[in-house]
Amino acid sequence: MIQTYIVLILSSIIFVTVIIIAGKAINQGIAAKRKNNNKKIESNDMLEEEANHNKEIENLSLTDELEKINKLYKDGLLNEEEFTKAKNKILD
Repeated sequence: MIQTYIVLILSSIIFVTVIIIAGKAINQGIAAKRKNNNKKIESNDMLEEEANHNKEIENLSLTDELEKINKLYKDGLLNEEEFTKAKNKILD
């Protein structure tokens, strides 16, 4: 009879230990998944910021080019047809 109690107690201790170890592993997995999701969000934010920055640079370049040809047109170095062609080329 005592042997049965000893086996039950040892089995219970082993069972509880396995449950605790499994719980820790599950918590680590959940934490790793959250961390990975946060990295993806940060990465997407960085990509979005870079795309916005590139658009700003592109817009500045377009603006600069349009200002240059406008100045050439106003200075009389380009006629209206040349100005229109250059403007359309920049905008396309």
